Amino acid sequence: MKLRNHILLWLVVTSLLPLLILSVGGARYSQKVFIESIDSEMLDELNRLSTKLDELFATQRQLLRNLSRSDVVRNFGAALPRAIEAGGVTAEFSRERYNLEVYFVSLQQLVAEDAELRLLDAQGHTVIKASFGQTSKIQSETLLPYAISEKEPPSALTELLTSLPQNEISHRPLGLTSSSDQPVLLADSILPIQLDDGQRLYLIFSNFGESLDHLLDRAPRLRNAQLTVIATEPTASTEALMLYDDQRSIRFSLNSSKRIRYAAENSNAFSNVAGDVTQVDNARIYLNEYLPHPDRFTSWLLVASLDSERLLEQFKLAKWGMLGLTAIVFLLGLLIAWRVSRYLSRPISRLAHNLHAYAHNQQSLPDIPALSSEIKSLQAAFRKMTTSIEKSQQQKQRSENKLQQHAKLASLGEMAAGIGHELNNPLTNILSLGKLIKRQQEQQGDATSDVDSLISETHRASKIVSGVLNFSRQITPEIQTIELNPWIKMCIQRVTKKAHEEGITIKFVAAADLVFQGDPFQLEQVLVNLLTNAIQASERAQTIQVKTKTYNQQLVIQIIDAGEGLTDTIENRIFEPFFTTRKIGVGNGLGLSISMGIIEVHEGTLKLRNNPDRGCTAEIRLPLTHD
Repeated sequence: MKLRNHILLWLVVTSLLPLLILSVGGARYSQKVFIESIDSEMLDELNRLSTKLDELFATQRQLLRNLSRSDVVRNFGAALPRAIEAGGVTAEFSRERYNLEVYFVSLQQLVAEDAELRLLDAQGHTVIKASFGQTSKIQSETLLPYAISEKEPPSALTELLTSLPQNEISHRPLGLTSSSDQPVLLADSILPIQLDDGQRLYLIFSNFGESLDHLLDRAPRLRNAQLTVIATEPTASTEALMLYDDQRSIRFSLNSSKRIRYAAENSNAFSNVAGDVTQVDNARIYLNEYLPHPDRFTSWLLVASLDSERLLEQFKLAKWGMLGLTAIVFLLGLLIAWRVSRYLSRPISRLAHNLHAYAHNQQSLPDIPALSSEIKSLQAAFRKMTTSIEKSQQQKQRSENKLQQHAKLASLGEMAAGIGHELNNPLTNILSLGKLIKRQQEQQGDATSDVDSLISETHRASKIVSGVLNFSRQITPEIQTIELNPWIKMCIQRVTKKAHEEGITIKFVAAADLVFQGDPFQLEQVLVNLLTNAIQASERAQTIQVKTKTYNQQLVIQIIDAGEGLTDTIENRIFEPFFTTRKIGVGNGLGLSISMGIIEVHEGTLKLRNNPDRGCTAEIRLPLTHD
């Protein structure tokens, strides 16, 4: 079976099972996650609502504490028994009563909620009363030296007030503001005030529920939830009492006939509290137990209910949609699997073909772009391997050529040494005889031009022989410490006259002062030879640059000209002995060969390369130090 068919088969098999699992379990899992997220949101919202209720009740309790510490209230409480003892309204009592009335009127303007504040004496008589949420006259015009209330308080009230701990806020349903046929929904906040003379006063804060209604009405209804508040332990009954309900429009502040009590069997669903979630018929119920008063065991249930059918309606449609999507995805999967198998197999097949072609030294085909990073890595590795092999072969060829050149140079050196020694003696004799003939001719007055030509040609032949001898010798360099910049300037000075004659400028770009080790005379011969070649390659009015730098513990010297550069033929033969592009008589073709030998003896390198624009760069690399 072909690779493409294998890939197609496995893609189909491995994609069908995940699709079936996705279609069956995907909807259930997403529904579960959705319900869990809704549960978390609803419970968090009920917790936030509990926090807001705590803040509301804490504000009311703080109001009572501030009033208990007020000098106006305490001064009035101290003046009241003295007026009773005096048997009439005293000036002190009138003054303190007026101050208290003014103080309560100011509180009416500050407290924006429907509530009532009372000040009771030790027997439970209402001394003064102020209603909040509206600005009304303080009810205390009929005050006599003995406190008078709206009605004579029952003895049970006096006993209850006496039993309360002093300077602590207690919560009891006193029923001072409600009729006997209506249940007491909210307990009164009571703060006993212990005066300096031992007498007691009582501050009573009665909440009528409008502030609670306002807070609950403004609370967010996530997903159109219905909010209900139930008192699980009301005073008048052991049955659950509904305090607030969205569906029935029941509010704290309304004595509605719709307010109902839950029978015991109907409240069983709310038995698990403190952040629980339960399902009742088609409703999902979220419960949070809230304790409105820290000194009482009476608790409220904050209940939020959602319609389960509406909540999960979208998932019913999603199940059918999932089946259709599964079929579509499966068909698309077949098509994609066929395409993917084709894309995956073609690059591998092409790579196999190229491996076979490379092994048989045949032409390789271009790689096909691959989707897989592994196949791309394999293609890159194959290309890297072939490139590395080709580079190794080229390096091997260059090494063989270099060995052949060194062998050739060695042979030429031996031959040059023999020829040089054989020719040098006759040339010396010819030169000596030519000079002798010239002196004789000068004495006799004959023409000496032919003799001058003989001597000139002999000098030229002698220079050629000297070059051959220098090429053949392997002179050991005398290593010395050389100051770079002065040495460079001295070498440039050697060729300055010739450069001026040719109209060439030599510019030295000096690096930082440094020293290196080498034979200054042999290296001077190399640098002067390279400068001379650069002058000969340059045209009039051009500039030759000499640059120095250090790199990787090596000294780098560059001679850069702007001439015509090197052709491929010249570049391949530039270091061959006796190879020259100059006219006959201008050069002998041994300068670069001798320079190369000197640089190699100094364990360095000499390279010539063309510049990107024009001209040529000769680069010498020498170690800074020698062992």
